[in-house]
Amino acid sequence: NGLGICLTHGYCGAYEAYLKEDYHYGEDESQKNYQFASRCFEKAAEAGYSSAMCNLALSSSHYGRPEIYYILKEGSMGNLYCQILLGICYFYGWDSNANKNVSYEGDPVKAYELLEKPAKDGNRIAQSYLGRICYKEYVSAPHLHSFQDAFYWFKKAALQDDPIAQYYLGVCYEELDKKEAVYDDDGSYYLKYFKETEKWYKRSARNGFWVAQVTVGERYWGRFGTTNNTKDLNKAISWLTKAGHQEYHNAYERLADLYFEYKIYDEFERCNQICESLD
Repeated sequence: NGLGICLTHGYCGAYEAYLKEDYHYGEDESQKNYQFASRCFEKAAEAGYSSAMCNLALSSSHYGRPEIYYILKEGSMGNLYCQILLGICYFYGWDSNANKNVSYEGDPVKAYELLEKPAKDGNRIAQSYLGRICYKEYVSAPHLHSFQDAFYWFKKAALQDDPIAQYYLGVCYEELDKKEAVYDDDGSYYLKYFKETEKWYKRSARNGFWVAQVTVGERYWGRFGTTNNTKDLNKAISWLTKAGHQEYHNAYERLADLYFEYKIYDEFERCNQICESLD
């Protein structure tokens, strides 16, 4: 198990510091190491080591191996992170139906049941996913949909520096501003939660979440439209570029839009070429 973690530089580790929603691998990057690491995890899991079982499942999920659900099912009784990952499997629909190539939208009820106890015990990853379950509207489980509960769990996880929860907490504050904006007599309004929205988007972006980086970049872009301050434009380009360097496709699309708007055609063409290479 330890050798497997070393071979994958921690990316397949079951420990909380490495357990993230998404990873980015190059086509051939560390492929041999991954295959060897996977065999190491399998050997350790066969010997009954539940952490290795979780590592094997986590690494399998990012390489499209269909046995992830069954690995986690076996390991969830003896390992906290197996239980959390199994809840995440149900959230995304990575259960046994995925083996039959059936389109599946997830099972929020089962996901909630598996994640609730770890979340109440303070696990930030479980809290972050509970927030997403509560935030999203499900036809199959409308009773789980609650903005207040989503806000509660996102804030719990965000205070533990979970970057995805921090982003969604910013989204929640932005929604509150839309609902509770205070209008003056002249019809203008001020946003009560503007500072909180900015704070959480930026904290998420600084923690490396590419969606937040694009959001922060777009906000600086919009600010430049009113201030005409080149610092705002440079910050917009900087944040969008950071997200692009993580191969987040939308970042290069937005950069292309920005360069086209300001007639920087060489950079516009470059971004378009990068988008084509990522398709």
